[in-house]
Formats: sequence, C-alpha cells, structure tokens
Amino acid sequence: MKTVISTRQILLPILLLLIGTGYGYASYQERVYLQTDKQFYIAGELLWLKLYTTNTEGELSSFSKVGYIELLNDSIPEIQVRLDLTDGTGNGWMELPVTLPTGYYRLVAYTRYMQNEGEDIFFEKKISVVNPYQPQETRIQPGTENHSFKLPNRVTPNHIIAVSADKASYQARNKGVIRIQELPSDSISLSVSVAGTDPIQTTTPSIQEWKESLFSKDPISFSTKIIPEYEGPIYEGQLIDRSNNQPATEYGIVGLLSFPGENIQIFNGKTDKNGHITFYTGLTHGKKEMATVVLNTSEKSYRIDLQSPFAQHRSKTYQPIYLDSTWHQYLLQRSMGVQVMQVYTGDSINRIESAPPHTFSKPYKSYILDEYTRFPFIEEILTEFIPIARVSKKDGNRNELCPNRKNG
Repeated sequence: MKTVISTRQILLPILLLLIGTGYGYASYQERVYLQTDKQFYIAGELLWLKLYTTNTEGELSSFSKVGYIELLNDSIPEIQVRLDLTDGTGNGWMELPVTLPTGYYRLVAYTRYMQNEGEDIFFEKKISVVNPYQPQETRIQPGTENHSFKLPNRVTPNHIIAVSADKASYQARNKGVIRIQELPSDSISLSVSVAGTDPIQTTTPSIQEWKESLFSKDPISFSTKIIPEYEGPIYEGQLIDRSNNQPATEYGIVGLLSFPGENIQIFNGKTDKNGHITFYTGLTHGKKEMATVVLNTSEKSYRIDLQSPFAQHRSKTYQPIYLDSTWHQYLLQRSMGVQVMQVYTGDSINRIESAPPHTFSKPYKSYILDEYTRFPFIEEILTEFIPIARVSKKDGNRNELCPNRKNG
C-alpha cells in the first residue's frame, strides 16, 4: 500500500480588480467575490475569508459596508457571519464546529442590496469538510495505490505574472521569500495562502472566470425594495402585541436597539403603519447579543421581534464524501493541528476590538440581573435591586432617578 505524503505549496491568486466609484442607486448593481484560504477543511478549523464587492464591470465598489457569508448544508445555514467592508474589501474567519458532519457544503456570499436581484447573482463556491471525531464506517473505502490530481488551467489575460520562491523546500519555521515579477500598473490585490495538497479536490471559479461571468448574466428583474447598507448594518423588526402575540400595526411607536456590554451602543427607530421598524446602526464589531425595548406611551404592552438579515436559500444537495483509508495519517495530523490551535490561539483569535460607546460617562456600578429573580416591570427591578435608584409617580407618569456619582 502506497501512502500519499502531502507537500506544501504556495498558492498566490492574483486578483486584478480595478477600483471604481460612482453609482446610481436605482440602477446600480453590485457583485461579490469570495476568497478562502483552502477548499478542504477539518471540523473545528478556522475558515479564513476575504470578500470583494464590485460593480458589474468587476471594479471595486465602496457602495455597501457589510457583506454576508453563509455555510449551507442543502438550504440550511450551519454558520452565518457578517463582514465589515472598507473600500470594497473585508476579511475575517468562521470557526467550523467540531460537530459539523463530513460532507460537501455551499459557501454563499452576498450583500443586503444584492437580495433585490435574487439568489441567482449571489457568489457561491463548494468546500469539503471531514469530521475525524465522528464514526465514518459507512463512508470509508479501501485504499488505492496512488492518487493524482489535475491542476486546472489558469489563463492570465494580456500578460504573464512570474511567481518564484528563494528555495525549493523549507524546514519548519524557516523564513521564505516570494518574488513576484511583471505586476500590472493597475490597482491590484494580492493574497497568499499556504496550504497542503489536500486529498479531496474541489473546483472553484477563478477570479478571471468570475469576471467573465459578470458579462454573460441574462437580464433579471430588479427591485429596490431592499435598501443598501452604505453606512452600517440595518436591522428590521416587527411590533408585537404582548396580549395576543400577534403583529401590531400602531404607527409611530419608538423602539430602541442596543448591544449589551461594557461599551454601550443604542440605536432608535420608529414603526410605520404596518408596525414594521428599522434600525440603522453603525460600527458593531464582534459577536454580540442584541436587545430591544419599546418606548410605549399607550396602555398596551409591546415587544419587538427582530428579523434575520440573512437571505433565504433554495435547496441544493451534493453527493456524500467517501473517505479513503490511505488518508488516515493525513487526517490525524490535521486533527492534531485543530486541537493545538484551540488550546494556544483561542484567546487571541477571539479578541476583537470593540466599537466606541455612545455614552460619554463610564458606569461606576454594574448589576448582573441574571443573578436575581426577574420582575415583569423595570421600575420593580430598580426598586428591589438597585438601592441608589429612586422611582416615583406624578400625575400618572413614572419617573426613574439615579444620582450621579460626582454630584451625589
């Protein structure tokens, strides 16, 4: 039995994206291209991402400030992430759960504004995931003598870009130098990915093939019902009557959306005639909880149910992955790498810079309400749990007072 030994290779996609500006909102069309560090992953690994937003000419666009990426199993999202975009590009990562089953998955990318044209214009690529921590008896095939993979042809338009390394092979932690010659004078983006030769090969559209497809799209219907996120994320919700849990249609009700945490951020919105409310937010980095509250002036009790900003997807299935017994050592090494990464780099990877707070004073006292028995009304919580707070009523209106630490 011959075992295939993976060798390291440097993949250097050259992304030729001309920077362009100018857009007519009603007729402007947006496209995205998504780059990943590799095509084959082990459950628990990080999937590194870089997203480019362009117009239909393939020119970088700063129109949208938010990109959406989903890992789909059929039409069901396994992971959903949002990337902040600056001058047409954004980067980040998604962590593949250790419980993710072995199989092929769809990686779909788009902007909120692209949902006006439908799913057909979303960017999509196929990736493969193997979970070595789950039983695979029904998917293991006997080993073969050897494996060979055919590299796809890559045609570089107009000129040839030369890429070379200073050595043919490297030891662990040795410094390597990459030389790139004959770069075009236009604005470009270079991305370097170092990965092994994977046992499962999946094809993905090159940047040139993707740019050519922009011109071959058939005309499709276009709507401007969904407005673009040209400043930051937009969240939508529905006013709900608590008495019957049904949508309410009261106009002009003010709601607040906040991201609880040390740096307080608050955004407001107002319901339309259908009880629909929209929150226009700014910088909201990281993985956070969201909370909403209704500033209600009537006797009715309301809540706001937020809607997912992600799109709905059609069903699409792939054939299952059948593992080869000769991959055992390779998969063992990759799974050990996942465990080392989680032990030694988890804290640094999850450290995300917070957006600036919306308040000018720093709280000097915090109360963790989960440590207390909750009451149905906020004035009861203030009265029972927060000694320095004062709640009073005058002419039927409630007043909550909290003394400032400086003023007493």
